[in-house]
Amino acid sequence: MRAKELVSVIIPTLNEEGNIERLLRSILSQDYKPIEVIIVDGGSRDNTLEIIRKFAEKYSNEEFVVRVLPEYGECRSPANARGDYVLFIDADYVILDRNFISRVVEALRNTPWVSVRLIPVMGENNLLSFAQVVEDRAWAPRGYVDERRCFRRDFLVTYANPPFNPCLGVGEDADLINSLGPWVMYQCLLM
Repeated sequence: MRAKELVSVIIPTLNEEGNIERLLRSILSQDYKPIEVIIVDGGSRDNTLEIIRKFAEKYSNEEFVVRVLPEYGECRSPANARGDYVLFIDADYVILDRNFISRVVEALRNTPWVSVRLIPVMGENNLLSFAQVVEDRAWAPRGYVDERRCFRRDFLVTYANPPFNPCLGVGEDADLINSLGPWVMYQCLLM
């Protein structure tokens, strides 16, 4: 039996104290391991980083690691991910399917990237949640759906050079998709 490949889950945060622990618990409960969770924090001023620190102290082990890349002075980037597979998830999501990462990994063994659709958790009384409720009622009768890309690391190394702009600070995943361009994404569909 071959050893399981490492999965890097990258989560951008900014003042996510109301959401981050719920997401981390849902990642911890996945049936797939090993997982490294990389929190790319944009300068949270609430208790986000303290919640992450306590969670990491309690649950990190050789199969589940939580790391934080804060935005203090230096450029930080998800380019620090070490996994064979790289998944992007926003902090206001919860992974309800315990087999989610297993299913993504299985798909990525046969293709260089996959696109997944996620539904963010509604709840916090903020502008984003309000916008999602409005969009939900206007366009998506089954809930707000967000598309995220998950990649094999070898694909990123081959086609994205560098894989992430380490000084961008925000939107590294969107910048990555734009840098790959439609031609590369189309070619990968033909592989």
